[in-house]
Amino acid sequence: MTDDRAPVRDVNAQNGELDDDEEMPKMGIARDRALLFGLFVVSAIAFLYFVLPQLGDVKETWGRLNEGDPYWLAVAFGFQLLATASYIATYQMPHDDPEALQARVHIDYPVSVDRAIGLGTLPTLRLQRALAKPGALRPADQALVWVHWIWFLVPHGTVAYMLLRHPERFPAAAARIYGVFDLGVTVYWAVPTAPPWYAATEGRIRGAEGEAAMRRMMVEHGEAFWKERWQPLYSFLGGNPLAAMPSLHFATSLMAARVLAEAGPVEGAVGWTYALTLGFALVYLGEHYVVDLLAGLALAETVRLSAPIAAPIVEKIADGVRGLELRAGS
Repeated sequence: MTDDRAPVRDVNAQNGELDDDEEMPKMGIARDRALLFGLFVVSAIAFLYFVLPQLGDVKETWGRLNEGDPYWLAVAFGFQLLATASYIATYQMPHDDPEALQARVHIDYPVSVDRAIGLGTLPTLRLQRALAKPGALRPADQALVWVHWIWFLVPHGTVAYMLLRHPERFPAAAARIYGVFDLGVTVYWAVPTAPPWYAATEGRIRGAEGEAAMRRMMVEHGEAFWKERWQPLYSFLGGNPLAAMPSLHFATSLMAARVLAEAGPVEGAVGWTYALTLGFALVYLGEHYVVDLLAGLALAETVRLSAPIAAPIVEKIADGVRGLELRAGS
């Protein structure tokens, strides 16, 4: 059995990482915090004064939206953009200080857990040894990379689909999907955890003799496909490389699959096919551990099961705001 714990050499080039004397791209602290604060203030004011007071007759409200009322379409779409932008800023902020983040990051525990799951060898290494062609990217490998890349569109696209095609389901769908995002990112702040490819660069994972520690096929294909555009794209979309546990890729895709399944069998089949394919791709490509996916599953199910409990609380808040509006107008 191959030991995957000993140090390795020259893994940085294999994983597309920056050299030691290169500064890792990062967003400015002031810009991040100003953006996040502004988004929260604007969204909170808009929600309290323009949205909640209008939800007295929910059926009528979403009926107007379903009829294409431009005001409600704009409000709903605006909130989706705010939620997306707020998540991106909050996700990237811990990496404003890379040195401090690297000093806190947890690397070893997911390696140990996944080694146990893989009966002594990491599942990623097992899959890459069994399916990958050394030194080359097969069409199937490239397809899995694209499955990973299009994730950036899937959860937000699901919310947009519900808004346009099933507006009566939009509030619950948006709350659950963005609830997964928001709870997951708090874990990234509290317990930053490294992905498999980073563990390989730090010498925590080793392949067989003469074998790369772990291939990062997303970087291999990205450099070949996007060429000089790859680094700017990667720097923006991968703004915090030390945020792997839980896998929000998997968690939000699972929640999107559940939301789509409630809309119809065809939508559900598409959602579940994508979520399960993505889960396989994340492990095979070295982007996540199996335990990251299990944690993502637990997060998604926690949000789903707690939604009925949270709904009455939100309704009471809405009633309170409507009461304040009535008193203010009298």
